[in-house]
Amino acid sequence: MRSRLLTAALVIAVSCLSGGFVAPAALGSANQVSMIQDSVQMLDAPPQTMSTFRALGVRTVRIIVVWAQVAPSAEASKAPRGFNATDPSSYPAGNWAPYDQMIELAHQNGLGVDLTLSGGAPRWAEGPGIPPAARDNQFWAWRPSAPAFGQFVRAAGERYSGTYVPPGQTTPLPRVNFWAVWNEPNFGEDLGPQAINGSTVSVAPEMYRALAGQMWSGLLATGHGHDTILIGETAPQGLSGAANRTHPQGLPGDFGQTKPLQFLRTLYCLDSNHRELRGRAAAAVGCPTTAAGSRSFRRQNPVLFEASGFADHPYEFGNLPPTIETSTDPDIATFPRIPTLERELDRIQRIYGSAKHFAIFNTEYGYITHPPNRPNYVSPATAAYYINWAEYLSWKQPRIASTMQYLLYDP
Repeated sequence: MRSRLLTAALVIAVSCLSGGFVAPAALGSANQVSMIQDSVQMLDAPPQTMSTFRALGVRTVRIIVVWAQVAPSAEASKAPRGFNATDPSSYPAGNWAPYDQMIELAHQNGLGVDLTLSGGAPRWAEGPGIPPAARDNQFWAWRPSAPAFGQFVRAAGERYSGTYVPPGQTTPLPRVNFWAVWNEPNFGEDLGPQAINGSTVSVAPEMYRALAGQMWSGLLATGHGHDTILIGETAPQGLSGAANRTHPQGLPGDFGQTKPLQFLRTLYCLDSNHRELRGRAAAAVGCPTTAAGSRSFRRQNPVLFEASGFADHPYEFGNLPPTIETSTDPDIATFPRIPTLERELDRIQRIYGSAKHFAIFNTEYGYITHPPNRPNYVSPATAAYYINWAEYLSWKQPRIASTMQYLLYDP
């Protein structure tokens, strides 16, 4: 999500700050990270926003770096002649500037940074057949080139290595040691198409597998091998359905959402019964077609087995508290379903002989409120109660590695 949720708890805390009180840090386990994201506020008023984050007890700020906003000639069909995509100085300095400032301010305020490298993609790094909806939106990515993304990752990894001094400056930029691969890859507006052939073939997981692999390689090549590196960043719900008059592509089609656990199984080359894909079904989604190929899958995709954790955006839609989920769909990943997500991840790891138990990072969460929005949303007081409740439940589950507040103010 790019702009949806009010942070009722933080609005209350901000009002306390204006009255001269400092809000305490959120309660959590010793290793749990308190996170926040509000790109609009950070861009509009960076110093004030970072100061507010610090006063609210935040420990880590999530920043999404939009590839197309950093890349040169992002709307051109070809990259500029002589452009070295692995060299941070080959990118326009002004394109890096907002991110440099946010990272430096976070460092000055004693805050960590979770840097999510994501689309949209520059036009010259996208595949053929771009629909008008994706062509006209810099936040969308259509069949992005994984190797080109890997080059961008290397540039970002070097820039934020802690040793890189930008041209014209005398001191290095701060080091970033917390990274995530792509925002909501199971949402077609972030990574499209999600599915083809009447939505019978889920192609976004294959693209994400390649993007994640390139990010892993790029970060390791620039000295970030011991950093926190997350995969996932999945939206919590999704749709599936055959093609019809209303949805001629079926669902999710180009720009809908794939259910996160369905996305996860295809990412790991498994069918709905957790059997390794074979033959044409495997080839259609970039997976090994034979048992011998599957035996090499873990070695060939280290990021899927060695990443630091799995990031989820466990929003509760319908103004529900964090303990209630009215949907019976087994493939969603809302807050009450985090234990189901954990079991699914563990089962997949075991299939490939891995004992990995991914930590679950909540990297987007919150509630829309009334006021200022429509009356069908919860009140700020109710939202604050739900958010605090979710933090308490997270504290009780040691496998949940972070609590998250998405946005300072309602969009």
